[in-house]
Amino acid sequence: MTINQDEYFVLVPVPRQLVVDVYRFVGERTRLTVEAQPNVGINQPAGLPDDWSASDIKRLYSDSAKNMRAILDAMAARPGEKVSSNDLIEVLSRSRGGTVGSSILGGTLGAFGRRVKNRYRKNKWPFDAHWISEINQNYYVMSPAVATILKSS
Repeated sequence: MTINQDEYFVLVPVPRQLVVDVYRFVGERTRLTVEAQPNVGINQPAGLPDDWSASDIKRLYSDSAKNMRAILDAMAARPGEKVSSNDLIEVLSRSRGGTVGSSILGGTLGAFGRRVKNRYRKNKWPFDAHWISEINQNYYVMSPAVATILKSS
């Protein structure tokens, strides 16, 4: 059995308040970052993101695990609005029936990012993410078009 060096992972203890920063750093180094999408902006209602079709988005939702579906549902309920990392942590806490931390959100979004890249061969998520360094948090925005597709799934 051949082991690819790129597939090695090392578990490193990270202070809870820095988990999202570590995920962002690793994402930047591995080119798994969510880049700003010109047609899905915070204040700009738009159509589908580049390279995503309605069938891609429906399949993405149906293939998603419970945690990611809860995140997608929360964003679809607020199309065109900012949804913070803290909001999504609360969504996951309700979905899982107990309090969760930022590591669960980071792990869910990390797995989602890998799936988007590897299974769907996309370089961008079907929603936008913006890092707000002043508050050390991400905001996520789903376009009304994507939200409509998800609500119909």
